[in-house]
Amino acid sequence: MAVVETDAIVVREVGKTFAGKRSSIIESATFTVRRSTVFGIVGANGAGKTTLLKMLATLTIPSYGEIAIDGVDARREPQRVRRLIGVALADDRSFYYRLSGRQNLEFFGNLAGLRGRALASRIDTVVGQVDLAESIDRHYATYSTGMRHRLVMARALLGDAPILILDEPTRAVDPAHAMEMRSLVRDELCHAAGKTVVIATNSLEEAWSTCDRIGVIRDGRIHGGETPEAIQAAIASASRVRIRLTSYDARLLTALMACEGVLDCRSSAKDDGDPELEVTLAQGAGLNPMLRTLVEAGVGVRSVESLAQSRGAAFSAMTRGERS
Repeated sequence: MAVVETDAIVVREVGKTFAGKRSSIIESATFTVRRSTVFGIVGANGAGKTTLLKMLATLTIPSYGEIAIDGVDARREPQRVRRLIGVALADDRSFYYRLSGRQNLEFFGNLAGLRGRALASRIDTVVGQVDLAESIDRHYATYSTGMRHRLVMARALLGDAPILILDEPTRAVDPAHAMEMRSLVRDELCHAAGKTVVIATNSLEEAWSTCDRIGVIRDGRIHGGETPEAIQAAIASASRVRIRLTSYDARLLTALMACEGVLDCRSSAKDDGDPELEVTLAQGAGLNPMLRTLVEAGVGVRSVESLAQSRGAAFSAMTRGERS
């Protein structure tokens, strides 16, 4: 796989299908992450964010496609890749409850080849970075959910890897620590230390405040990545309408979502026999393709009404697909 020197991560047409599933969790992922930048992966719950991160971290093998981490083929040389990355997953359950936070970090530090004073110094550094110094000698079993997530982050930082893969690092973390964590990722780790960071999140605020580029997963696909400013412009130009119908069939949604320019379509089948659709349209998209689909399905339109569009609602529409 040809890799541009400025790219720390290259993903090409990667997909993942699990046994027993009728469709792929990830159907097509293609993007690059430049060195010393933060790349955000956003999507609705269940969109495949964690699965994609696990493939980057060599914890899950892609069903097809190519992944290169710092020029190393992740499928052919996973051990080399693991020496290049630090990983923090939201569903991590590998800590030992009867050990203290420090003892847990000592255990994982030893597995990574750290010993003696070097390990002790590194633990003090990462514990300070995630603000766990006052609690690091308490038993892990006594930690709150937010503290456990911060310990996961500390372990990801322990090896001082050049590439970090972080799954919802501020999940269950209080607002003050969430702000500190975002500043740590953006300012200290990326901009000052030159690390490359991939972060998965479903938080609009986190994506906007932390990432240099953002890739959106929708219906198992993520291609490229846009700057926060470009996505902001797309969101600002999106429109939202309410369409009242004479009748409704749940199978309509699939056909309507396939119409050009439709970002999201929700139904509200009321008891009074006056069903409604709320539709979010991309910039410049018109209603004609949807209206044509409704006519062909034999559904009449009672009225069309323009609705106010918030940034959060538009962003949610961009990430929501049939899988959500």
